[in-house]
Amino acid sequence: MKCTKIYVTLLAFVVSVLFFSTHANALSLFVQALSENELDLNSIPNASIVRGETETFGIYAVPAPMQQVIGFALNLSLEIPSAEVSVTRSTVFNAGITQFIPLGGGNILELATDDVRWSGTNTGQLGAPGSQLLIENMRASGGFALPAGGNSVGIDDGNRGQATSSFRTDLLYDAEKGAFLLAEFDLTVSGDGLTGGDGQHAPLNLFLSVGENVFSDAAGAAPEITFGQNDSPVDGGQPGATGVNPDLQLMILDVPEPASLAMLLAGGLWMARPKRGREVS
Repeated sequence: MKCTKIYVTLLAFVVSVLFFSTHANALSLFVQALSENELDLNSIPNASIVRGETETFGIYAVPAPMQQVIGFALNLSLEIPSAEVSVTRSTVFNAGITQFIPLGGGNILELATDDVRWSGTNTGQLGAPGSQLLIENMRASGGFALPAGGNSVGIDDGNRGQATSSFRTDLLYDAEKGAFLLAEFDLTVSGDGLTGGDGQHAPLNLFLSVGENVFSDAAGAAPEITFGQNDSPVDGGQPGATGVNPDLQLMILDVPEPASLAMLLAGGLWMARPKRGREVS
């Protein structure tokens, strides 16, 4: 009995080590509203949008240690299609890279370079309202393995501006979030904000997945990807590969109609009116 317990404990430990070591070697991708200051790596992000309004979201990347990603392709889709939700704009960022050389004594030489992330970008195909696929094959390519190659360096774990013998800083590396801003998109909910639309008020689940042009790294292979902190890695070279957990949960909100709002306001004023005391003779 004692041996069985030891065996089970040892097996659980091995599985745990394998699980976390795999995560440590994977490129992690997250979705979050740009209005949020800190990137939450431990929970599924959620957002609320009033009908008729638009919210801008960023797609952030956290490379594994010593990892250089030289190309990516992403899809964004709804778990259940909704005629009310669409992406109206997408952007893939091609950040500039600045070279820094420490000179000693706290002095640093900053060199303006022509280095960028990618040699080419494509914002992908936007789906029509009601489509399950909101963005198809948003992508970037043309990064070269360092130190050889051209001046497109992709997403490199060394581009964080850390003080080594010489280092680079990606101008869209967000030190506060601890991640690279890869892309952004505008998510729009149709309607005037006053009516219930199709009446769907349960959260809508959005998922990232690997696009047709897939991911590639400096080793000439497809890196493993984790979509969100709590998901298992998937093959970055497999189009359509996605995680189990949603990458964003969206709640659609209604606001009261003007007449209803006026009645609520009038009721509140009536309740707040001064009450006259009864005179005693």
